[in-house]
Amino acid sequence: MIRKRIPHADRRLGPMLARVCETVFLAIGVLSAVSVAESEGFALATHWPGLTISTLFILAAIGCFRSRRGLVDTVTGSHPDGRG
Repeated sequence: MIRKRIPHADRRLGPMLARVCETVFLAIGVLSAVSVAESEGFALATHWPGLTISTLFILAAIGCFRSRRGLVDTVTGSHPDGRG
């Protein structure tokens, strides 16, 4: 009975976890970019590390947005229903 529910729960948890991570990464990226841009004496020559990290968080959010795999597939590379 439980083995039949695992794939269903997996199909729901994987995309849900991706959406949560996407939201968190996007918020961190945007808020850190705004924080760096609003800092006193902002110049690209001195604040480029902060902008680079903000960009990486936004790219991670895009990667999470495109993720559609189940949680078990993401973590282990196998699926409970898989044969072989």
